[in-house]
Amino acid sequence: MTGEKNENLRMAYQQVCISHNAIADFRAKLLGFLPLASGAGIFLLLNDNITKIGFAKLYLSPIGIFGFVVTLGLFFYELRGIQQCNRLIEVGKNIEDLLDIDGQFKHRIDPIFPLISHTRAAQVIYPAVLAAWIFLALFFIWPSSLIFTWPLSLVFVLLQWIILIAAPVLVFFIGYRRSRKLNLNGDLEGQNMSAVLDKMLKVIDQNMPMNSIDKERVQKLEGRLRELSNHKRLPTKRDWQELDELVK
Repeated sequence: MTGEKNENLRMAYQQVCISHNAIADFRAKLLGFLPLASGAGIFLLLNDNITKIGFAKLYLSPIGIFGFVVTLGLFFYELRGIQQCNRLIEVGKNIEDLLDIDGQFKHRIDPIFPLISHTRAAQVIYPAVLAAWIFLALFFIWPSSLIFTWPLSLVFVLLQWIILIAAPVLVFFIGYRRSRKLNLNGDLEGQNMSAVLDKMLKVIDQNMPMNSIDKERVQKLEGRLRELSNHKRLPTKRDWQELDELVK
């Protein structure tokens, strides 16, 4: 690798590190601030001084719906941030391989338990906050049970609380399950990897003087690169080992 290319890779690696750290830092701050702010806001809205005011009570359900929609938008933004971070990690790993260095992307600390990770934390906290806002929205929609006579009033109250508990639980479950099914790996696109492999193929100079052994190895290398390019996938560790053996 020439000095100029090496310097360009180092500059690209520096930008990847900066971008990754900036996104991760913003996600961490938002993940800590959102439940704290939402919890404090819901607590204040449920205060007796607010709920006893007739005209204020009318706006609590719309406020709950607004909080739900805003949190949902932030959840989408968080999922995109997770995908971007994972993508930058993959890019960083590739650059570290090219520079032959041990950086922060190749040697990441494994979670102490499969369910304990930044991604899992987001997939739990955001649906929980969504459930809290939907609870607030539903709590003030119901008419008073006093309009019914006994025992209909008791049935109404029981039905009200079943729905108030079931709806937030359902929201949490859907949010958690759906987010887990999304592809957040941030893998490099096949076309990008194919373009990289095509560039590697163009570097091979068939007109260069070679003996029969070298020519055979170059043909094998070209065939392997073309095969990987056609499949449009990232080379596995075994693929890299085979390529390394061919260029020795």
